[in-house]
Amino acid sequence: MSMRSLLPLLVLSLCAPLLLKASDSSLLKLPDIIAESQRIVAQDYPDADSILLDDHIKVIYQADGKSVTWDDTAVKVLTEKGRRDCRVLSDGYNRAYGKFSYELVQVITADGTVRSLDLAKEVKSMVSPGQMSSNIYDPNQQLVQ
Repeated sequence: MSMRSLLPLLVLSLCAPLLLKASDSSLLKLPDIIAESQRIVAQDYPDADSILLDDHIKVIYQADGKSVTWDDTAVKVLTEKGRRDCRVLSDGYNRAYGKFSYELVQVITADGTVRSLDLAKEVKSMVSPGQMSSNIYDPNQQLVQ
């Protein structure tokens, strides 16, 4: 997912399978994340390019062995290198065993503006290129960016 034109101080992303309703999507509260990010200053973390503010994972197991996982993550970007490192979000999954999607990605800029990315336009799913050099190739092994 390209965020070249956005100079984020904070990236909030929600990753989840398609099985949960949008009403279940908020594990972290945006006002709490913004308040926490304002307490974090780069001078307190001289060796860090970004700081993980919070990561809440919710897993729902079903009787038939299936599960649904929500991962709500907030990262504060401290440096230009951190901005470059957080510019692309990547996650992998196997199509034979499940589904994966980014439900919401928000960027909060230094002036407090909250921008939601157009995921239909920005997110791409592809065969994971990391397996190209191995002797086992599985086209179901996907990378989402």
